[in-house]
Amino acid sequence: MNITKILLIPIVISLLSINVNAAKLAPCMTSECIDYFNKFRVSAKRGHPVAMNTLGQFYEYGYGTEKNEILALKYYEKSSRLDNPVAQYKAGLLYLSSEQHKDITKGVNYLEKSAKNKVKKAFFLLGIIYLNKDFGAYDLAKADEYLAKAYDNKHEDMPTLIDYLNEKNRIQASTFPNLVNALKTTPLAVNKNSVSVWPNDGTEVITVVAPPIEEIFHDQLISFRQSIKSTGTRFKGKSCKQMRSTCISMGEGLVGATRSAFFRNFVKHSF
Repeated sequence: MNITKILLIPIVISLLSINVNAAKLAPCMTSECIDYFNKFRVSAKRGHPVAMNTLGQFYEYGYGTEKNEILALKYYEKSSRLDNPVAQYKAGLLYLSSEQHKDITKGVNYLEKSAKNKVKKAFFLLGIIYLNKDFGAYDLAKADEYLAKAYDNKHEDMPTLIDYLNEKNRIQASTFPNLVNALKTTPLAVNKNSVSVWPNDGTEVITVVAPPIEEIFHDQLISFRQSIKSTGTRFKGKSCKQMRSTCISMGEGLVGATRSAFFRNFVKHSF
């Protein structure tokens, strides 16, 4: 049985699951959640792209309203058309992961848009999508391009992927010229378990814990009180891209055996 074909999309999307330190949405129908939903719906109707993106998440997860993937996609796409990178990324994820509305072509297109807007998580996801034939988007040149970008941005799962590809002797300069160049420029370190890891360059690591979800919503609603330019595409004095910090973004990363199993099952059908 080919478990890759059965579990391919869910496993890939799990790489982009919400981080334990990130604000997360869950189904909620309390009066407070419904109140937030109604307020964001008003702001979305007024043309705020960040409000549209958050409203899409409310519909996707059932926060203050019933779950509705069609409406979630509608608002993600409306926000995406206003060049909101987070909405582009989330539209891509939903099109890839949805059982009822799965559309690989649309999902990849939205991820491409978010990658052009430098959403770093999109680099890695696009790299492995183009690397695997089961998606129907197989393209080694694009896989090399995006995996090199993910490596340059030190995506946490790249060392595991590099180890797997090296184990299969698949990283060749003729196949992955950009990735090979990135590896030469910034070599990986090897830990005591003979596993590749990002080298410790002495940089202080600061863990940022997201504020409570209600605080994020409150800050967003305050920002929506600012007027919108006539084009409807920007907040006064701030671009949609500059508003990323007020958006709820997905975290990423698998750990331990789960990560290793992912690469064994996902990449083995590549090339």
